[in-house]
Amino acid sequence: MRSSPVPKTSILASGGGAMLMDPADTVILLLDHQSGLFQTVKDIPVADLRRNVEMIARLASLLQIPVITTASEPAGSNGPLIPEIALHAPHAVYVPRKGGVKPTSPNAPLSELHRTWVRPEAGKLAMLYGLAAPNHAAVIESYVRARQAPRAAAV
Repeated sequence: MRSSPVPKTSILASGGGAMLMDPADTVILLLDHQSGLFQTVKDIPVADLRRNVEMIARLASLLQIPVITTASEPAGSNGPLIPEIALHAPHAVYVPRKGGVKPTSPNAPLSELHRTWVRPEAGKLAMLYGLAAPNHAAVIESYVRARQAPRAAAV
């Protein structure tokens, strides 16, 4: 990721428009954005959902924000990732994963984190998840306890 020498506080040259996030320390994760799964979305028309993803992909390219994609069973009934992602964010990196996460589960990201606590960036991911989903702030506590367990067993 690129870094900004001076943190920006606005998005307009005139100084207006509060900046809500810094592209220099941002990454976009597109989890299970598959054509087959889009058909199961009922709270927004699929055409609107596709346009929203296209907009996110375009913004990521424009602002040079890294994009990570992953999919459950892309060769199966869930289908491949929607083509708008590759078209508008060609820099997106696909990360394959073994097995599926129930896309209907609100705890899908949490279960993915719990299975991979040994990752070096797990602590940062847990903090970000806690910020994005405050009702699941126990993620950080779980991470801390998981890291302490091997130490306690060794004593």
